Amino acid sequence: MKDKNKKNPLKGIANYFREVRSELKKVVWPTLKQIKNNTIIVIISLVFVGAIIWVLDLGFGATLGNVVDWANDKQSQQQIDQTESFPIEQEDNVQVEETQEQEQPVENTEQTGVEQTNE
Repeated sequence: MKDKNKKNPLKGIANYFREVRSELKKVVWPTLKQIKNNTIIVIISLVFVGAIIWVLDLGFGATLGNVVDWANDKQSQQQIDQTESFPIEQEDNVQVEETQEQEQPVENTEQTGVEQTNE
């Protein structure tokens, strides 16, 4: 006994593709001129938005750079103020001696084999 309520899965897949084909026939496809115009509009829009983002990036980068420089200057000034308020004590008895070594030329003790004659 076969159950009549069971559906064949291949019929469902075939039905799906028939419906897709039917819907694609209803689509109004753009002409070549419309495609070109839309492509140009998209490219111009991308360049425009890219330029805006570039300008904003330059502005934010310069502003952030100035803020960082200002913060570094302020921190450096605070460090200078702290070192001026707490001077470092130096010992008076410390002396640094520097030794200088002088190199003396090495004399050539080998004989060159050349004899000098007085003529």
